[in-house]
This record gives sequence, structure tokens and C-alpha cells, in this order.
Amino acid sequence: MKKHWYFILFMFLLLFIFTGCPNTESPDEIEEGPTPTPAPTPTPAPTLPPLPPIDLGGIEPEIIDCNIWHHLDLFMIFLEHPLDVENNMWGIGDITHYQQCIYQVYMDSAFPLGWVWNWPTETENVKAYPEIIYGKKPWALISTVTVLPAQIQKITEMQVTYDIDTYVEGTCNLSFDVWVNSDRAAVEGNITHEVMIWLDNLGMDPISDNDPVLENIDGKDYYYFSGYADHSVGWMYHAFVIEDTGGHDTIKNFTDTINILEFFDYLTTLEEKNIPNTDYISSIEFGNEIVNGLGNTTLYEYSVAVSTQEPEPEPTPTPLN
Repeated sequence: MKKHWYFILFMFLLLFIFTGCPNTESPDEIEEGPTPTPAPTPTPAPTLPPLPPIDLGGIEPEIIDCNIWHHLDLFMIFLEHPLDVENNMWGIGDITHYQQCIYQVYMDSAFPLGWVWNWPTETENVKAYPEIIYGKKPWALISTVTVLPAQIQKITEMQVTYDIDTYVEGTCNLSFDVWVNSDRAAVEGNITHEVMIWLDNLGMDPISDNDPVLENIDGKDYYYFSGYADHSVGWMYHAFVIEDTGGHDTIKNFTDTINILEFFDYLTTLEEKNIPNTDYISSIEFGNEIVNGLGNTTLYEYSVAVSTQEPEPEPTPTPLN
């Protein structure tokens, strides 16, 4: 009996030697290999709030375009309205998170038309100037009319009649922008002055190297500012900012006729920073300089009247470099 017990013990020892000690660690204590790194969750693209409504009494625009630099080319379609509409986003830089569109309500009628925007970026520079254009922008190849560019001393009439609604939340202005060149073949290289007339101002400061002067022009009070817009190109900037903007209401209406020639009567008689009356007014533009926020501008009426002492000859095309 004792030998049989020794035999059983001997066999158990052999089994222990050849199979090894049983693992007594709990499952939680078993050392495992490195845990695989999970694939990163893709960051969803930022979403923009919806554009502000184009409130036209329930009427939807028949044409809406959100392409950069796109023109509606109204002067090509409606000869009685020698105007361009441009989705001008000149200050966009590398911004990709934005929306801006121009629209036309009826295909067979120039008005109403307008632009709608949403710029959530809060940097302080101007991002865009969606606009309506009469004449020749210094960056354009042709003019929308034969009367502009015209020498200032030969202009006898220059006024704009408008009926405009705006809806704005953010920082922007509503303004005319008039370009002045030293030559009738108006190009960027011969810009001498830029003249802006602000009908509304929501949180912006015009370029200026002088204290503003309050002047009454065309029956309204404006603060006059002036300074160099860009020292690398050197044209002089002038801004007339209306004193009474109507407050900070989100929705406003602007209906009036403005005599732009009176502003040039003032600028050509200044002792300093004056505009020579031998220079040329090349274009009259109107739009919103936008820094940030969202808004919608609708033009129900907009007409420009410019007359000169004598018909201006067609300018010689400037060769492109």
C-alpha cells in the first residue's frame, strides 16, 4: 500500500516538471500586449447658422448666386439699368467659414435685388463689399456707361436715387464708394483718391490721420475723415460719415436722393488733401463694407444720373500686363 502511494506521488512530480506550474493569477492580473489605439473620430466641419431671410413678402428670388466675384451684369441684360452687381469678397484672405450671395428677385426685372451674408469671423479687417456698380471700377476692363470716367470739372450732375432695406447683426457700414483717377483710362495704378459716403455705421472706424470735422453737405451733417488708405500704393482716402445713422436698429430703410457732386465741390476746394478738378471720377459704387456678422440688403430702387458738359470720347483700352 505504501509503495502504491509513492508511485502516485512520483507520477504527480513528473507531471509538474513537464507541464509547469499552473497559472494562479486572476484574469485581471494577466499581462497582455499593448492596447490598440482607436482611430481618431473625425472632427465635424463647422456649421454656419442659416443666412438671414430674404424678406420680400414671401417672394423667393429667381436668381441667387454665391460664387466669389460673380457679376449679375445688369447692364448687359437691362439696358435701362447700366449697372453691375458684384459679390465682392476682396478681403476674404484664407477664410473658409463664411457665406455671401447676391440675388435678383425677377429674371425679367432689374429690381428688387440685393445681397445676403454671414461672416462669423471676428477679426477687425473688412472681408467684403457686395455692391452695385455704375461706371468703371479701376480693376474692371470696361465701364458700364460711356459717361464715366469723366473729368470732375466737366461734370454738371451726379446724383443717386435709392430705396433700400437693410437687416444687420454685426459690424459693417452702408456706403457709397467713388473712385478717382488721374487718367480717363482708369486702372489701379493711377488711382489718386477714394471717396466714401457712409449712410449707416455699425461699429466701424474710417481710416483717418486727422480729427473729424463736422460738415453740412447736401442738407445733412457728416463727419469728414481723411488719410492714406494704403501706404504701398498711396491714394488718399476720404470718408463722410453721416452724423445721424438712425441708431442701432436691426432693420432700417434708406430712401433719398443724394447729390454726390456736392461732396466733390467740398473736396476740390480744400486747402490740404484736395482733389484736383482735372482728375477723373471713374465709378460710383454702393454696398456694405462687412467686418463680421450677418445681414441682408435689398434694393427696391436704385438709379444714377450723371451728366457732363460734352460727350466723353471712348478711352483707349489699356493693355493688360
